[in-house]
Amino acid sequence: MDSTLIRCLTPASLSIGTHNVKVVNADGQYDLLVDAFTVNPHTTTLSGYVTDASNAQPVEGAVVTLATVSDTTDSEGYYHLSDVPAGELTAEFMATPTSGEVPLTVNFMDLSTSNTQTVTAAATGYIDYLNTQVPVTANEDNILNFSLSPEIGEGEMRFVLTWDDDPADLDSHPKTPPIDGSSYHVYYAAKGDSLNPPFARLDVDDVTGYGPETITLYETFDGTYHYYIYKFSGYEEITQSNAVVNIYDNTRDFCRPCRFRRPEAAVSGISVRSTVSANNSH
Repeated sequence: MDSTLIRCLTPASLSIGTHNVKVVNADGQYDLLVDAFTVNPHTTTLSGYVTDASNAQPVEGAVVTLATVSDTTDSEGYYHLSDVPAGELTAEFMATPTSGEVPLTVNFMDLSTSNTQTVTAAATGYIDYLNTQVPVTANEDNILNFSLSPEIGEGEMRFVLTWDDDPADLDSHPKTPPIDGSSYHVYYAAKGDSLNPPFARLDVDDVTGYGPETITLYETFDGTYHYYIYKFSGYEEITQSNAVVNIYDNTRDFCRPCRFRRPEAAVSGISVRSTVSANNSH
């Protein structure tokens, strides 16, 4: 029998286990066992890298948890969770304001998510991480890179933005209330100052995807701080980037992780009052 290239198309519904491939020519002269192959079950996994939000360096020893599955990051900040449960549909809505004199106009926001799970992480010297909106697709290798915020001082606040590999560059644009008569816009071209107005600084400016993009407020003043995100470069829109901003004060992550959903907007934002209350305006 001459050397022949044989192409075998396998059905998508093969059962798990070992299968033999037998080749028989058209007139039945040859009956040959060519090879054996194994179909393995593909489990749902979640893996990624954990970095320090203040300097983008790896965090070693962080315990990352999804449901009952946990792993500890190595020296490169890497973790891997095997056999994790796939995401679920979660129905959730937010209303603001929730009280006032009648007639009262109430704005409702749909925060429902599908195929998502909750991921937590903890490490010594860092504020506990919480993300309730992690996409987890069944039977796939899912990726979540995120950052932990080091503990911060009393009266300080920190915004930590993370996203997927595309867009390559998402930029943070906080705007302050009046400070000594002037408002300030902190961003990559005006990174701010921790000791003088605006008492806010761009700590990390990521331009290659995933983040972190980190802003720290070292003092807060009466009024409203506006925080916006702008897509500087890349192909995907903000709503396709899985962009999440975690907001921290010195005691806890006081604001739920905020995902940005406006389908047509280049800029999305939230407002935060200096009294450390939060209002999501997705």
